[in-house]
Amino acid sequence: MMETRKCNFCGAEMFDGMTDGEDFHCCDECFEDAMSEEFGEWRATDDDGCGGYYEWYDVRECEWCGTGIYYTDWS
Repeated sequence: MMETRKCNFCGAEMFDGMTDGEDFHCCDECFEDAMSEEFGEWRATDDDGCGGYYEWYDVRECEWCGTGIYYTDWS
């Protein structure tokens, strides 16, 4: 039996989507809204250095930091 995952933003059941292993986002709209809410300025990248593909801008350190967030399919 497959483990059920739910989107942290809208609560929809998920079979694929964005995750960092703890938080889950089912679609682009939920993902983009959650990223903007949590990180403010963020961008996609080929490799964020933390096992993912998105970075956020840390204004205190004046640098881009990896989020470890990536797309996966659990089906």
